[in-house]
Parts: sequence; structure tokens; C-alpha cells
Amino acid sequence: MEAQVQALLKQHEEDELRHRKDQERIAYLQELISMRTRTIFAKKAEQSSGEQLSLFDDIELAHCEAVLEEKIEHVKAHDRKPKRKDLVNSGSLPVVTETYDFESPAEGSVHIGYKTVRKLIHKPEEFYILEQRYETRKIEDEYGTVIISTAPENLTDDAFSDTMIDTSVVSHVIYGKTVMALPLYRQEQDLARKGINLSRQTMSNAVFKAYDAIKPVTDLIADYIIKADNCRADETRLNIIGLNGDKARLANPDSAKTSYVWLYMTATGYHPAYCYRVGPSRKYSVPAAFFGTGTDRYLQTDDYGAYFRLENVINVPCWAHIRRYFVTAQKSGRHDYQTFSGKMIAMIDTMFKAEDIILSDLSSMKEDEKYYIARCNARKRTVKPIMESIYKELDAIKDSVLPKSLLAKAVNYALDLKEDIFHFFDDGRLTLTNNQAEREGIKPLVIGRKNWMFSDTVKGAEVTCGMYSLIETALHNNLNPEKYVSWLLGSLPYQERKDFDYTIYLPWSESIPDDIKLNKTK
Repeated sequence: MEAQVQALLKQHEEDELRHRKDQERIAYLQELISMRTRTIFAKKAEQSSGEQLSLFDDIELAHCEAVLEEKIEHVKAHDRKPKRKDLVNSGSLPVVTETYDFESPAEGSVHIGYKTVRKLIHKPEEFYILEQRYETRKIEDEYGTVIISTAPENLTDDAFSDTMIDTSVVSHVIYGKTVMALPLYRQEQDLARKGINLSRQTMSNAVFKAYDAIKPVTDLIADYIIKADNCRADETRLNIIGLNGDKARLANPDSAKTSYVWLYMTATGYHPAYCYRVGPSRKYSVPAAFFGTGTDRYLQTDDYGAYFRLENVINVPCWAHIRRYFVTAQKSGRHDYQTFSGKMIAMIDTMFKAEDIILSDLSSMKEDEKYYIARCNARKRTVKPIMESIYKELDAIKDSVLPKSLLAKAVNYALDLKEDIFHFFDDGRLTLTNNQAEREGIKPLVIGRKNWMFSDTVKGAEVTCGMYSLIETALHNNLNPEKYVSWLLGSLPYQERKDFDYTIYLPWSESIPDDIKLNKTK
């Protein structure tokens, strides 16, 4: 009898365990269904609240309408002229003044001044053929006939002195590809509509030729980043047809790998410098080969493990990525998970606001060593207690969350980074997020990739990365990128020379002509 009871109890325990696992599985599947529904129908922004409404929850809809009605404020009616922003008063545009006087003013009228109206005028870009003619003469002497010309032996030493297009056209094509995200075939079509027959192959050859001329400058930019002790990094996919395309896979199945573009850039305390490099994989050996083992540095990235394997590197993870996991967990169907995720998001946002207050309070100081020390000390007083509170909450809940759930992923993700996340308080130059690399570095390339989609060859991908390195560095050093590239191509020798000083052509050099520099406007 006792044996039967024990068997029934064991069977009951097994049934309860199976039932609990089934319930966990059901909850997990419900989360997946909820997330899939939101992915298809709901808003995509990482906002914990907003005015976009769910398509499926009438109760929530009624509540949101009530909240919106409460925000309406009634003010005393009055007339007010709309404020007009002076869009052309940037200081960087030339002003052409046209004055109109009365031809026959009314008798007895007195001049009291002028009424001024400002308009922004657009003149379509101008293309023309420059035809240069140099007189030639011949001299008869005892040795025979000698031909002389008014043209110098070498008109210029630039890469395009012997071609049919000028450096200004090449820089315009590069600007269109990198800044405006216009693939060459679209530029070809646009030029054809203007009556200019310039094939995409000709433009491609010109860009390749320009790359050979500017490569020493981009190499110096890369060296500058490598020597910096405060850097950022990120990576994104890039399809290279010659390496990853269908024909390559058929020829060699082992080559069926995704290629990547790796971004390395300087962080606070250095001139803005951006370097894009093609990587055959996403292995840690790619950034390791770039940085080497020389300089100890802080490196702000996401949580990708390749960066954490680098030598002589202090990794500083990104709080925006941690927050993103809790935003995703908040969209699950479980109310308790939504509540905790919302609490975490609010605490992270409070930490961001505390950092903003510090930056505002210290805005009058010059950004030097004293500034960064003051910034670091202020963070330890205000931001660090908030961060420590966040991790106390995470430690308290980690054992009670449903395994494999969205909240469990968010909690474990944050806890895995705990050892490195507090490096933020080591140096006042560091930031809470890696948004600068993602928004200012990777995003322009990703937007361009949506249009030109792929590179035909590895060499083509390298040229594209080189041009992005130069253009993005120029943009963030407050230069007109199109004028800057044209100036470089007209000044640099076609072949790299060891006796040539390339440092004066770096985007932050004091030798940059004033007409290339942009006026800083807030």
C-alpha cells in the first residue's frame, strides 16, 4: 500500500512539473504571438508611450482618447502674426541685393526707407565644357625644327589632368554616391536628362582613380584613430557579389559568407575621424588586425563579443542597447513583465536626464582636462547611484522571471554587461551610449546601401569604404565635402610620394582653404 502511495505521489510530482513546463511554454508562445502581431501592425519606435494607438484594444483606445482630451488647454483668444524663420540668414550664403526706386514718385511724398523681402533662390547646377587652347610655334635652327607651346610641360600633376572630366565633376559624383545615397546609374540618368552623356562606367573609373589619389589621406585618418585612446566601433553587413554572390557560391561553397563593413572612429577628446574597412567576416580577428596591440584604449561598442576579446581594450557597453531589450519586453502580453520593464525604462531615462543636467551645468567650461574631471566627479555623485539601483532591481528579479522570456533576455543581457558597464565612471570623456557610431557613422552607409544594395567586387567595396571615410570625416570637421574632395584631387599627386606632406590635407588641418569650411550654426 505504501509503495502505491509513493508511486502516486511521484506521478503527481511529474504531472505538476510537466504542467508547469507546459504553462511556461504557453506563456512563451503567447509572447511570440504578441510580438509578431505588434511587429506587423504596431509602431516601430522604441517609445514606452505615445499617441499612436493599438488596432486591437478598444479599452486602451478609449483611455488614450480620454488622456488626450485632458491635455487640451484653452487660452484667451487673440490675434498673432505667425513667426517667420529667416531660412536664408545662415551667414554662409552670398546676398544679392536688388533695389527698386519709384520712377515717378507721387508729388509731396518723402523717402522714408526701403521695405526688404528676403527669398532663397536656387540656380540649377552648371555644367560646361572648358576648352583650353595654347598657341604653338616652330623654330627653324641649325638642328632642325623645334615646336614650342605656351602650355606648361605638365599642366597639373593631379589624377585627372589627362582625362575628359574635371575634378569638380568627380567630386560631384562622389558626393552624390556617399552623401546623397545616389547610385551611379541614377546619377547617369539624371545627367542624361540634363543633356550630359556620362556613363556609369566612366564615373566608376573616375571614382577608382580618385581613390588612388586620396588613399594616403584616408590612411592617415586610420592611423590617427589607431593611436587614439578613446574610440568607438560598429559593423554592418555588405553583400559583395564577387565574394558572396551566387556565382561565387557555385565556384566555392566555402565562400558563402556574409561580408561586413567595420566602422572605427574617434570619440570625445579627438578630432572627428571615421574609418570604414571591409571585413570578410564578423570574427574578432578583423578589429584586432585594425587596432593591433599597441595603444591601451577605451572602446565604446554594443555587446558583440568580438570587441571584448581585443587586447589592451577597456570595453564600455551601450545603455541604449540595454534599454532596447526592456522596450521589447514591455510589448509582451504579461502585465507583470510590462510593469517591471516600464520601471527599468523609466530608471534608465532618469539616468540619461541626470547626464544631460551635468552637461548643461558644465556647458560654460572649456572642454579640457579639468572639464572632463569635473564631469566624471559629477557623474559619480548623480548618475552612479541610479545605475547601482538599476542593477539592484535586476539582481532581485533575475531568479523569478520566466526562462527564455523576453524579460529574461533583457535582464540577463544587462547583467552580463555589469562587469564592464561601470567603466563609464572611469573617464569623463566616455558616454552612456554608442549612438554616435550608430547614427553618425553606420547610418549613412546603411541608407546608401538601401539604394546601391551591393558592391560588385572587393576592390569596389574598398573604394566605397575609402570614400565614406573621407566624406564623413570631412562632414564632421565642418567642411563642405564636395569642395574638399575637389580641392584634394586638384592638389594631391596621382601617385603616392614619400616626400609629399599629406598631413596638411587632413580635414582638421589649418591649411584647409576658408571657402571649404562651413560656418557653424546652432
